[in-house]
Amino acid sequence: MTNHSQIKNLVERGFRIIPIPHKSKAAKINNWPNLKVDTDNFEKYFPSNKEMNVGVMNGKKSGNIVDIDIDDLGALELSEYYLPKTNMIFGRKSNPKSHWIYKCESLPKTQKFQTKSCGVVIEIRANGTQTIFPPSTHESGEAIQFVEDGKPTSVKKEELEKACTVITVGTILLKYYAEDGHRNDFALPVSSVALRLFEGDVAQAKRFVKIIAQLSGDDEAEQRALIVEHTNKKIQNGDLVQGIPSLKEFMPQDAVDDIAKLVLDTQKADRNNIVSELNKTYAVVTTPPTVSIIKETVHGFDILNINAFRAELTPLRAGDKSYSQIWLNSLQRRSYEGIEFKPAHPSNNKFNTFRGFKAPIRKWWP
Repeated sequence: MTNHSQIKNLVERGFRIIPIPHKSKAAKINNWPNLKVDTDNFEKYFPSNKEMNVGVMNGKKSGNIVDIDIDDLGALELSEYYLPKTNMIFGRKSNPKSHWIYKCESLPKTQKFQTKSCGVVIEIRANGTQTIFPPSTHESGEAIQFVEDGKPTSVKKEELEKACTVITVGTILLKYYAEDGHRNDFALPVSSVALRLFEGDVAQAKRFVKIIAQLSGDDEAEQRALIVEHTNKKIQNGDLVQGIPSLKEFMPQDAVDDIAKLVLDTQKADRNNIVSELNKTYAVVTTPPTVSIIKETVHGFDILNINAFRAELTPLRAGDKSYSQIWLNSLQRRSYEGIEFKPAHPSNNKFNTFRGFKAPIRKWWP
């Protein structure tokens, strides 16, 4: 298949393409986001006697595709462990797996995972961006080629956002991994970071610590991972542990700040999801001087006091916080100022106990 027939094949597969000068990645054509190249006008934009690169519009224009763009070597190693599997991956000879293509029903925001310590580690490229696809030529002269040329795998945007956060944190830890003789001390705050990054999931945190250790050439990766269990027990017992600030003994403050921001941002996102899910079932109702919890069920609703609500959600935790604590402390929790029974014209700020008529109203008048 010639280059031009390969480019035309992208159109046939439903991708919105744009012409890019040979060995370039910048779109030179005006108003390119509104350009539509099809089989009828293809020769106008991709003349057969001219070498061209091809850009593919990410996001909605190409059927909701998302490009995960990786340039950092540490991130490339971690992507094999943390990016979801997909059937479309490409790059160039010196970086063959730098682009992983997915489809998302709900698109993530286009964003660069920019750090002060490692620069741009990874990017999520969706609406408003374009990516140079095979069979183009990189600025270096290397051919851009597929490693996998199947259909992009469908994933949730949250999977990609979480994976990119984990990869970015891991990339910083790889860069500043401790020297022999200090690795056990380094693993103490790293285990705390991992538990916060994975919201208290000990198995995931242990896997993360082990992967970082292995990629850093640490011969005692299994032992480093076991430190996660020790740290988790201390957290559950309410004891002090070495957290993110302790990393400053092993890396510059910029790197510590980068990790702190990434971990706190992902915790905030995870906790917002918890609040959103609990809002589907629970609501706070204030009827002075009492505060109660409404629990909606398929048969109606129950009224719980605060202690009963906490007991009901006791097993559910996100890191060092219980689900009940996260929800009760959130400004986004569902709340009402009182209870009412109103078949028509209910108030916006009161919980309406009306659940519809048991039988249809029959017209009895002539």
